[in-house]
This record gives sequence, structure tokens and C-alpha cells, in this order.
Amino acid sequence: MADLKDHISKMSAENFKELMEKAQTRKKFIDLLESNILTDASVDCVRKMCTSLKQRIQNMTPNRKDLRDSWNTTFDIDLFIQMFRYSAVDVNDANSIVNIVFERIQMLCAPSQDDAVAHAKATVLLEKNISKKLAILLEISNDIVKDIEELAKKFSDGI
Repeated sequence: MADLKDHISKMSAENFKELMEKAQTRKKFIDLLESNILTDASVDCVRKMCTSLKQRIQNMTPNRKDLRDSWNTTFDIDLFIQMFRYSAVDVNDANSIVNIVFERIQMLCAPSQDDAVAHAKATVLLEKNISKKLAILLEISNDIVKDIEELAKKFSDGI
């Protein structure tokens, strides 16, 4: 806990603001997932978040139709949304989703990122609360994908 306090005390105001916004977004998403009353808006929000992540990952392999096809088959958002809508996502389903997403991210990341990605996956898999697990999955995987996108851009720019 002392390490966390020390880390936060050394953050810039911009980094702290970003951290707080992520925490608020995660909390809202967890509350949405745990809600007993699902609205069309809440289901659309979950669909939008999953679709965005799926599309960003797919865009990283524009010349590999085989990878895009297998990703589209494996990460079936419509099936997940149906399970979510009817509260049918159990621990095994949530862990399968985590494994699917991280398996693809692992394929896309640089070797220097392998340990961090493996640690992130293990951290998400350890979470017992399904709603929190899925919220953390989306947050962490989006951060990792952002890092991969930035690294790919630097590489293409010759930096």
C-alpha cells in the first residue's frame, strides 16, 4: 500500500486525472454488469466496448485474412451479449473470454511485452468477481492494444 501511495504522489496532475477517469469508468462498467435491471442502453454500452476492442485488434492484421477470420469466429460478441443479457456468464465463460483476448494480444505484441502481457492476463484471471474481471479485462486489454498501436506507429515512422 505504501508503494501505491508513493507512486501516486509522484504522478503528474495529468496522469493522476487519467488514472481517476479509468477508475471511474471501471466502476461504472462494473455497476452496469452487476445491475439486475439491464436496459437496452446498458447492453448497447457493453456491445460498443467489446466491438471497439475487437475492431482495434482486428485492424492490427489487415493483410492476414486467416487471423481476422479466426478472431471473428473466436471472439463472438453477439454470443457474449446474449449471455450477458440473460445473466448466463459464469466464471468459466469469463475466463474463456480473458484467454481468447489475451491469446490474440500475445500474438500481436512485441517480444519485449510478453512478460507484461502474461502478468496482465494472470492478474485478470485471478479476479473472482465476474463483472470486475470483465471490466478489468476491457480496461487492461485496451491499454495494451494502445501500447501495441503506438509501438507499431513508431516502427512504421522509423523511430
